[in-house]
Amino acid sequence: MNTSMEQLQSRVWCLRDRDDCAAYLVVGDQKAMMIDTGMGAEPLMPLVRKITPLPAELLLTHAHGDHYGAAGEFGRVWLHERDLAILGDLEEVLLPRIPVPGLRRETLVPFGDSAVFDLGGECVHVLPLPGHTPGSCVFALENEPAVFCGDAIGSGNIVLMALPFALGLREYRAGLAAFIRQAGAYGGFEWLGGHCGQAGEPGKPGYNPPRLQVAQDMLALCDRLLAGTLIGEPVWEPMRPQGDALRAYHGTAGMVYLPRQLG
Repeated sequence: MNTSMEQLQSRVWCLRDRDDCAAYLVVGDQKAMMIDTGMGAEPLMPLVRKITPLPAELLLTHAHGDHYGAAGEFGRVWLHERDLAILGDLEEVLLPRIPVPGLRRETLVPFGDSAVFDLGGECVHVLPLPGHTPGSCVFALENEPAVFCGDAIGSGNIVLMALPFALGLREYRAGLAAFIRQAGAYGGFEWLGGHCGQAGEPGKPGYNPPRLQVAQDMLALCDRLLAGTLIGEPVWEPMRPQGDALRAYHGTAGMVYLPRQLG
């Protein structure tokens, strides 16, 4: 087995797989919660069982296959209700490009914007941030200083909006504004993205991990793009073979988007 779990905080462990996907394990007193799984090229549960014997469930930041490749190892998988509503369409379009099994419908449990998951001694709070997918979420712990942001604001490089079923920038901007109001209390926490390598290396030039400032700059980036005072440069995006994607930056935030998302 080439992957392992690294302990980040007293209740938090991180797994990084060979595809640079990051997943996180939060261990409470009564149960454990896996946040995403990565691509699942290797069994995940043996790693979890090295850390805790407690019942373990899976909580997804959003419904993209590179975040749920090992979901089949879990008997209960939590997915935001907005992503669950379009899951069939999402999987039909994206799974041919992301070689992981589809989610088993009998294991899926929907949750909403105000959900809280009590693990015993620790709670996971949902901070919705629709955009990358309609049901994209950020999760914050109540006691440990950790925020899990998936792909909602990117993992340091860009947020990828040029994908099927991603929202338009006006909707994303509205979600960012509401999220920033909620997330202010977590500004000093450690923010953990879904693809750690995109942030670069600590201490090296260009290191840009996810944090509250990125969300604030992303809001300003949306404003500039929507106002037409900033126009992105053409960029090749593997998920957009038509070649119509654009990339733009403001401060610490970057975005790959489609011109039609400005409407």
